[in-house]
Amino acid sequence: MRYLLVLLLAFVGCTRVIEVERPTANLPVSLRQENWIGSAGQGSCVFATCVSLLRWEGQYDLADKIRNECGNGAGPDTLDNVLDQYGIQYAEELQGDVRFLEWTVATRRGAGVIVDGGKHCVALVYLDAEWAVILDNNQTDSYIWVARDKFLKEWREAGGWAFAFIQGSPAAPLPQRTSK
Repeated sequence: MRYLLVLLLAFVGCTRVIEVERPTANLPVSLRQENWIGSAGQGSCVFATCVSLLRWEGQYDLADKIRNECGNGAGPDTLDNVLDQYGIQYAEELQGDVRFLEWTVATRRGAGVIVDGGKHCVALVYLDAEWAVILDNNQTDSYIWVARDKFLKEWREAGGWAFAFIQGSPAAPLPQRTSK
């Protein structure tokens, strides 16, 4: 019995936990685009979100084109027209279906999502059973962690619009870390 206990303790000591990178779309600060005021005096949060997400997928030329040629407020129709004009492949959700957001996070793409009653667009960079993590283009220095239910309620009340880019490849995940 004593040997069994020693053996059990030895196995417990060897147990490792793999820490998964969070957020999943973990944009370096250098890729994050701050919101800017467009020529009509409006914030450009939809386009700032596009720039960050395109950079994350390695689409730097397209991100620069959006940053230099677009601005002001935009909704689904305006964004669709711009993305089609530039030949950017994308997917979008207009009905508030959380499965779309889960797909964007599972594929490490992230998503542009509408919040604040439809007045603001941010990047959703992580979503699990408890948390949503957003990158707000009005404060790009840190991520904002929000309870999943609270985030989903706000997103749906704002209209449930989300978009993601599908032509690039997100950056590879950081090497997995293990801890005892």
